[in-house]
Amino acid sequence: MAQKEEIFAQSNAPVSYRSRAEILRMFDGFSLVEPGLIAVTQWHGEEVDRNLDAAGQWWLGGVGRRA
Repeated sequence: MAQKEEIFAQSNAPVSYRSRAEILRMFDGFSLVEPGLIAVTQWHGEEVDRNLDAAGQWWLGGVGRRA
């Protein structure tokens, strides 16, 4: 991951990898909407062609409502 971060740091779209716990902290003060914090490719519960977006399996996403 460090090598990928170095490459992204040189681009106009820098990326920072975070752990699940670090991402969940961003939702402090919010109630997570179902299905919670999951891989973005699983958000709608539909099968996704893993060959189309293999990286999306590692990206987590969620929606929160202010508590």
